[in-house]
Amino acid sequence: MGEQHKTFPTMLELIKNTLEIISEKGLLFNSEIERAREIYKEGSHVILSQGKEKITVLIEHGEGYEIQIVLNGEDQLSPKTDGKLTDWDSKGLAALYIIEDELKDETLAEGIKYTREGMIKRVMEERQEKAKKAEYKVQLAQNLYGEHTLTNEKGKAYKITLRDFENRTDYINNIDWRTNKLGTTKHIMFLFDYLEDNPAKKSNCRNLSRSSKSLPIR
Repeated sequence: MGEQHKTFPTMLELIKNTLEIISEKGLLFNSEIERAREIYKEGSHVILSQGKEKITVLIEHGEGYEIQIVLNGEDQLSPKTDGKLTDWDSKGLAALYIIEDELKDETLAEGIKYTREGMIKRVMEERQEKAKKAEYKVQLAQNLYGEHTLTNEKGKAYKITLRDFENRTDYINNIDWRTNKLGTTKHIMFLFDYLEDNPAKKSNCRNLSRSSKSLPIR
């Protein structure tokens, strides 16, 4: 007789099995299950990435949180938040509901496949990290909404215009801004952080915006 190979359930099969186990074995209180259903029905969520061993979901409920459903062994799933495996709760159950609904007709990728939203989040985080490490020189304009100058470590100067302080997206005269379709760059992120870290300069800049002629603020 030939060697028999053990087959394991797929990630989506495990999602369905786990939902049944949570329900049948009473792993959660009814109030937690109802809470999970409420979170799921709100629809304020997005799947950031998916693969055969891990699916990441961003749920914008309350302060918002990111949760992963990961393959823990050969035939068991576990929720994971902040890099740590956790017990099942309403948040993890809500993630299962979301995945079962949105990926039921999908074929999961061998590796990690990012959705458009997941890729944008990843790229934004990478730029923010670079902005934190940068050592740029800033010359503020006389008007907060005017044309500020930012000079990088190599002496290259860029002109930045700030408008949207809520979403932190604005204009800079470089190729990254023209091509990335994000509305921001590491330089713009750096300038917003600079203004937040230096509220007196930001306030002074805003006050000077009422005057037509003022020297640049350094």
